[in-house]
Amino acid sequence: MNRDWQNDFQHLQDVRNLCKDYNNAIGRRKTEVSGIWSASLFLRSLSAVDAAILLIGSGFYDDAAIITRTLFEIELQLGAIKEQPELAKQLVNRTGAYRLGRLEALVRKGNQMPEGITKEAMMEQIEQIRSADIPPNVKKRQLAVKAGLKYEYETLYSLLSDIAHVSPIGLEHYMTKDPASGIFQAWHTAIQG
Repeated sequence: MNRDWQNDFQHLQDVRNLCKDYNNAIGRRKTEVSGIWSASLFLRSLSAVDAAILLIGSGFYDDAAIITRTLFEIELQLGAIKEQPELAKQLVNRTGAYRLGRLEALVRKGNQMPEGITKEAMMEQIEQIRSADIPPNVKKRQLAVKAGLKYEYETLYSLLSDIAHVSPIGLEHYMTKDPASGIFQAWHTAIQG
C-alpha cells in the first residue's frame, strides 16, 4: 500500500473506533421508530466498515467496494430519515412485504417445507401479512432525492453497482481481449470468444 492509502486506511480505522465509542456511550434508550431504525442502520454501518477494513487490508478491493455500496445504501436511508422521520416506519413496515414475497414463492413452487412447517401454517402467515397495511415500496432513487444525494446516487452508486453485480461490466477488469484473435484472457486462462 502506498503512503496515501495507508493514511486513508488509518483514518477509516480511527472513524470506526470513534463510532464504536459513541455507540457504547449512548447505551440502551427508548425512542421513536426513526431512532431505532437509524440506530440499527448505524450499527450495521459499523459492521460494514469493519468488513471493508479487513477486505482492503487483505487486498480484496472489489469486495470492499461492494461493502462500500452497502454503506452508501445505509447513508441513503439515514439521510432520507433525517429529512422525513416518518419514512422509517414505512421502511420497517415494508419488511412484511419482503417476507410475503418469500413465503408466496415457497408455496407457489411446491417445494418440500422444512421439518415442522406446514403449507397451512405458511398460508396463514401469508394471509396475516396480506391483511396488514403494508405501505408502498420506497425506491433507492427516492431515498437519494430525499437525502440530497441524487448526484452521488447516479454516479458513485452506479459505479459501485457495476462492481457488485456479476456482469460483463463488473468482470471487465478481470479480462483482457486480444483484438487480433478475439481471445479473452481471464487471469491465467484463455477462453475462445
